[in-house]
Amino acid sequence: MEIKGLISALSVVLPIILALAVNAYADENSFPPHAGELVKLQSRPGITQSIYIETETQTPKWVVLDYAGNSGDLHLSEKGPRRYKGNFAIRTAGYWLQHGDATAMVDTPSDYADGADDSYRQSEDALKDTEAIVTEVRKRFPGAKVALFSTSRGTISVANFVNREPTLADAFILTSPVSVMGRNVGGRARISIDHPEQYRVLYVSNKGDVCRATPYYGAKELAEHGSFAFVAEESHEGGGDPHSDCGGHSPHGYLGIEPQVMNDINAWLTEQPVASR
Repeated sequence: MEIKGLISALSVVLPIILALAVNAYADENSFPPHAGELVKLQSRPGITQSIYIETETQTPKWVVLDYAGNSGDLHLSEKGPRRYKGNFAIRTAGYWLQHGDATAMVDTPSDYADGADDSYRQSEDALKDTEAIVTEVRKRFPGAKVALFSTSRGTISVANFVNREPTLADAFILTSPVSVMGRNVGGRARISIDHPEQYRVLYVSNKGDVCRATPYYGAKELAEHGSFAFVAEESHEGGGDPHSDCGGHSPHGYLGIEPQVMNDINAWLTEQPVASR
């Protein structure tokens, strides 16, 4: 009976372990190498802010800054990110290159080298770091517009930027936005500004997202609060436990429908009709 019990327990546990292992491998190893430039900026006194710029043209229409979820520490190198390669905002960065745009992955600053907490994400220091980035990309690509593209906890950062300085960029995109605070989540992606109709803000959410911090209904409420644009997606692939439900390889990260989601976002960005779902 003990052996049967052990076998029964393993039949439940092993698939979960295997799924986590596959997701971990995919997160770090299943994406093409990057061929961009690692740029280190002094964003505040004594603080270095790293970004990784990729472009196939010197005259892009848009420069898209990518803000990852989780703790956001990409540990950028000359070859690109060493962490969170499977994060939705990071693994789709190449999409912008295919459409004639430039992209810049944003690492955490040197005083948060091992990851940013939500206090930093909502701080004035975070805004200063991104102001340095925007200044740099506008200098490099003077004819381009700048969009801030974020997912999951990265949306807390972008919401902070809009609340503090809505003229910082030309467009702000928040996918799988954080709307529910909890023990490990100390902020929300809520935007409250005067004359919101003057600024371009897009919220995107998946009806199949079961991550506790980023439910579909919460994202819709965030968009409605500011009368901002909202795009609804739907998928149910991946996830399966509380950890992976909030990861990139799940509905939270639009697993399996990435092209559809990116096309919808790009349609909004370029002021084209967005497909109804």
